[in-house]
Amino acid sequence: MSPSRTLLTLVGVALLAASLPAAAISQDSPVQAYREGDEAASARNILPPGQGHHLTDAEFLQVQAGGDFPPHNTDQIALYEDLIRAAPDLTADDLDALFKDASFGVPAGDVGEVTTLRDGAAVIIRDLSYDVPHIYGLTRDDAMYAAGYVNAQDRLFAMDALRHLGRGKLSELTGPDPDTIEDDLAMRKLADYTEEELTAMADRVETLDPELGPIARADVEAYVAGVNQYIGEVTLDQSKLPAVYHLLQQVPEPWTVADTVAVAVNIGAVFSPGGGAQLQNAAVVGALEDEGFERSQAREILADLRMADDPEAPHTVDAPFPFNDDLGEPDPDAVVLPDDPQAVAAEVNAAYAALETIDTPFGPLALGPGRPASNALLVGSQLSDTGQALAVMGPQVGYFSPEVLLELDIHAPGVHARGAAFPGVGLYVLLGRGQNYAWSATTANGDHRDIRAFPLCDTGGGEATLDSDGYLHDGECKALHTRTDTWVAKPTAAGIPEDPTDVVVSATTERTHAGIVQTRALADGGVPYVFVLSRESYMKEVDATLTYTKLHDPDRIESIQDAKDAFVDFFSYSFNWFLVHDDDIAYQLTGHYPVLRDGVDPDLPISGDPAWDPVRLLEKSEIPNATNPASGFITNWNGKQAPDFRAADNVYAFGPTQRVTMLTDGVLRGAADDGKVSLVELTRAMAIAGTQDLYALEVHRLVRQVIGDAGDARLEAALDLIDDWVDGGAHRRDLDDDGEVDVQAPLVLYDAWFPALTEAIFRPTLGAAMDEVPLALTERARPGGSAYFGGWHGQIHRDLRQLLGESLTAPASRTYCGGGDADACRQALLDSLDEVLAGIEADHGTDPSEWDFDESSQDISFSALDSDVPPPMDWQNRPTFQQVLAFGVGSVEEPRPPAPASPPAPVAPLPTTGGGIAALGALLLLAGLARRRRGVVR
Repeated sequence: MSPSRTLLTLVGVALLAASLPAAAISQDSPVQAYREGDEAASARNILPPGQGHHLTDAEFLQVQAGGDFPPHNTDQIALYEDLIRAAPDLTADDLDALFKDASFGVPAGDVGEVTTLRDGAAVIIRDLSYDVPHIYGLTRDDAMYAAGYVNAQDRLFAMDALRHLGRGKLSELTGPDPDTIEDDLAMRKLADYTEEELTAMADRVETLDPELGPIARADVEAYVAGVNQYIGEVTLDQSKLPAVYHLLQQVPEPWTVADTVAVAVNIGAVFSPGGGAQLQNAAVVGALEDEGFERSQAREILADLRMADDPEAPHTVDAPFPFNDDLGEPDPDAVVLPDDPQAVAAEVNAAYAALETIDTPFGPLALGPGRPASNALLVGSQLSDTGQALAVMGPQVGYFSPEVLLELDIHAPGVHARGAAFPGVGLYVLLGRGQNYAWSATTANGDHRDIRAFPLCDTGGGEATLDSDGYLHDGECKALHTRTDTWVAKPTAAGIPEDPTDVVVSATTERTHAGIVQTRALADGGVPYVFVLSRESYMKEVDATLTYTKLHDPDRIESIQDAKDAFVDFFSYSFNWFLVHDDDIAYQLTGHYPVLRDGVDPDLPISGDPAWDPVRLLEKSEIPNATNPASGFITNWNGKQAPDFRAADNVYAFGPTQRVTMLTDGVLRGAADDGKVSLVELTRAMAIAGTQDLYALEVHRLVRQVIGDAGDARLEAALDLIDDWVDGGAHRRDLDDDGEVDVQAPLVLYDAWFPALTEAIFRPTLGAAMDEVPLALTERARPGGSAYFGGWHGQIHRDLRQLLGESLTAPASRTYCGGGDADACRQALLDSLDEVLAGIEADHGTDPSEWDFDESSQDISFSALDSDVPPPMDWQNRPTFQQVLAFGVGSVEEPRPPAPASPPAPVAPLPTTGGGIAALGALLLLAGLARRRRGVVR
């Protein structure tokens, strides 16, 4: 039936339920009182730019005409941005002002729009303050149905795009733009599932647990029904349909269970990397051989750069968890190197590079943050100033308009949770809190993917060539499983084919038993091979569903161990999980991790001969985890998990420097005075680190030691600029909110010098091979938000310490700067500074006070899921969605009102337009303008 969506005067029962104590709520209503069942001592969160929704035709036209966005599309930006200025002197009042109330339920006086479904068995109450949907169901099924409705109501087009991309068919929705077709082909290299396989994965969930499996399957079915309720409504009343559908000349098709699986597949592909880069590493080795190094020397240099198990790397847990850390000398039979590794790596990299963005009518849309930036800071009750467990934590998923995540507060028998959900799989809160516990994640980059190589063969008995139809496995020629998929991709405002008549797209994918073929290439001196991506999460993407059936039920999570045990079912993905329960804190890495055989080289392509198959998967007890560590706290910023736990072959960032040390230092500063840490101090630690330049903090001291006195007044003055900036914390922030960062000249200088000094240190030794190393010369602050995960800072740090004669636990095979000669290194650094300084002086003049830093080079920009986007906001290295929580034995706060003193002023009425065909002409005209705008962006 259609929902009743009326003024508050027509929903007296719901309003009464939201306003009165629990005892006064009618038994006929599923609505619960504010904070009913909520045992958090303090709960806050933030999700910029706002809960929001896709723009309708009328809203689209208003924004295009220079009007405002709907208020809740942008009303969390100021809260998020202003933390920068409050951070140095942060107070408890600031927490209330800069984060939303994240309690269960809606306070009296904050009840906004109410939607009833299923004859009142499901109720959705939007709060006036931020439009967060609070979902209540008489039954679990009712709540899941309402969650589906809300997902579609706020993020229908995002859901549609994700289900198409998860199938490698985005061009079917947005049009046959060549770049979009490349996106589709790249996705199929990771997950090429048939419709039957997607459905089979959903069916499999039901068999994983005799009790929880059927519950999880019923949850998904109810969610799908709720999505389709809303799709049915907007199909009949297209004034509510997101305008992007009219731009694309599309209508949303009904949602299916397979669609939800496809979205889960996409999330796993983008946010759960880890390994599978052995072909890129082979290119490094090949390029080093081209530079004149012997194979053994090239392999040593690769090990230097990888720092796969650096004992000096900051760790999330202190206890060792050995994993592929001692496989002995590589056996030549276990390694398969392409004859032209650089060309093969370039081909594979080009395919995956396509997945960085997708095309929309409004320009290229980043699929994710590009580089991880999620973080977590947890303090246990022993270190907490109130005796409560404290947490400041959240995921970084990029910045979109509307935001790709949405917020849910959902309650029914056996279901009580609030937090962030991903559209398309948002029947559950994926990152959030329960009654007296909470959970969050960071991308772990654990080694659960490998490249394996199989010789090609001809199933008819002929000579093997690169075009052969079979592969050798265990002495048998097996046919490659080949699937060709064809679909129609009609031209749209987002996609025009090079040939306007070419609207039929075909994609062919090949598989072995071990995984999807990435490429064919000659190896071992002319032998034709297929190189296959073997990933342990294949066909298991939705097994994690059972985790959420547990997490949403407080009766199943009665201890911190229960919370950890819930993630036993989450081993489809490589994530670091951070858990709080009452006064306890915990950490758990998840993922299926293959234990390799002695003689295998984990960094290079592995022979597909069964003799080199993995021995087994790590047992759950062997995977890094911790509960209430002796330090009293846990910090993580996508860093190394534990000593002896070897980093995945695609990770070069787990060296002696990692940005998590900035968080750890902040926690220790908080505890320095009285030995305790408050929630304010924990939040401040995150916020202060969020505006610091890791490169300058970690590297400049060593560079200065090598250089000493520059011996030249001009260069010495330049170094002094950086010295003073680093002494002040190396911040990249605008404290006085005047639109300019507080320091100008040091940022202009250092942003130019760091890439140059990196080149000066490593290029003389590596030569052209440096171009094959998968490390950017800089990952400084930039419009994507996240920064400092990679770059060469760890390698520089170790090399200069080695040059200076400092004691190293794991020295490199050679010293790179100056070839190990301190004077030569010093001169190379000075020469690089002189060259950079000359360029700056030519552009800005010789007076550093006149050097103007370009704030737009780092300010965070929103990627458009709709028309225009809000203006950029000040840069900070911070999660997108973030929780600030206190649980445990401390006294419970009195219920707090929402942060705003009053609800936002009503928006001026939108101009009326007809839905569908009536608005199509005007919309397509605007789309043409947006398309031209995209040409500038790209």
